[in-house]
Amino acid sequence: MKKISTLFTTLFLFCVLSINAQNDTTKNSFEKQFLDFKNSINKSFNDFKNKNDSIFYSFLEKSWHTFNLFKNERKSEPKPKVQPEIKTKPEVKPDIKITPINSKSINFTKPEKKPVFEGKAMEFNTENTFEESDYTTFGFFGDEVKIPNQEAPKTSSSGTVNRKVANYFKSSCNDNKLLKTIKLLQKDAYDKNLNGWGYFNLVKEASKKIYKNQNDRILFTWFALLKSGFDVRAGYDKKEVYLLANFDVPVYYSSYFELNGKKYYVILFEGQPELEKRISSYKGDYPGELQNLTLYLNCPPKFALKKDARTIDYLGEKIQVDCNENLIDFYKTYPECDLSVYFPVKLSDVAFNSLNDFLKDKMQSGNDLQKLNYLLRFVQYAIKYETDDRQFGKENYLFAEEVLFYPYADCEDRVIFLSHLVERYLGLKSI
Repeated sequence: MKKISTLFTTLFLFCVLSINAQNDTTKNSFEKQFLDFKNSINKSFNDFKNKNDSIFYSFLEKSWHTFNLFKNERKSEPKPKVQPEIKTKPEVKPDIKITPINSKSINFTKPEKKPVFEGKAMEFNTENTFEESDYTTFGFFGDEVKIPNQEAPKTSSSGTVNRKVANYFKSSCNDNKLLKTIKLLQKDAYDKNLNGWGYFNLVKEASKKIYKNQNDRILFTWFALLKSGFDVRAGYDKKEVYLLANFDVPVYYSSYFELNGKKYYVILFEGQPELEKRISSYKGDYPGELQNLTLYLNCPPKFALKKDARTIDYLGEKIQVDCNENLIDFYKTYPECDLSVYFPVKLSDVAFNSLNDFLKDKMQSGNDLQKLNYLLRFVQYAIKYETDDRQFGKENYLFAEEVLFYPYADCEDRVIFLSHLVERYLGLKSI
């Protein structure tokens, strides 16, 4: 009996120990799973320099959608094929009072714009921590821009496009040389007085120096603009990656989709096919406040001077005028956009100085009305008239500098040009 009791006790203790051991194993298993999960969460955040990048990466992994594309066309009235002329000249009294006409007009007041990168400069040190041999240069409208040599992140050759975009973003967030490059480009854009569109062109040119593959160039441009605080998106159609931007004014003849009340326009890179029907893009927004990709300019960008000299004829008088061809090349990159963008941008100093050699003596005598009439006559006869359809094959607004560069200009182009002469020589505001 004693032996049976001892055996029972032994079996009982064995069962209890076995159950406790199982409980410990189960507990340890749960704790291990929890720790693994916790560590994976921590790692996903530690893989990025800030939490916003980690959150946005999760959007890029999952939150993609197919959007239908649309286009805006600019409405324009038919223009006269030949410049109209007054047959009889009305008698004008010198003391006549000029009163504005109450009609719909475009405000000529310069838009209040903050510095392009204010409040969104990347928190990354731009001190020269690399040797001079570690840098390379690329050309940008007459200047040489310096950026670090680097083996930048690239998209993989396999996998879905949205996965490639997500992985490129993740790799770029942790690439110090790439982040330094963006910071240096921001500084250069600020020094050159570039707006958002100018900065886009700067980044795009840098991408050609860093990458050979077109998709990689587009993704770098997207990443740099996003990190610089601009409201841009990446999209794709089949295997082709596209850049889309939310501009500060309407843009015409470019495909766009709408999301959360905003229009995102496709910006085509060299050789990219036009998209007509749809595009895939992510639905999540990059955390934080983003600004429109600005097309407005307060003044011409500070580009190197490449003087283009030409002669214009004003009623038999030959006048040599100069303009900065680097500015002209930059203006050529502009998308078809709202007319209000073109009014505030003054002529370059070299263009104004060449005009001033002829006009300053003419502006020494007479009252404002007489001076205004002279400037109007000068624009009407010195700037030859031609419709945009005949000169460019389409409607094409011109900046003031372009009016001097091209052989002809039409109605609104000469109005823009006249408005700057009026401001310069009469000090009058215009609308």
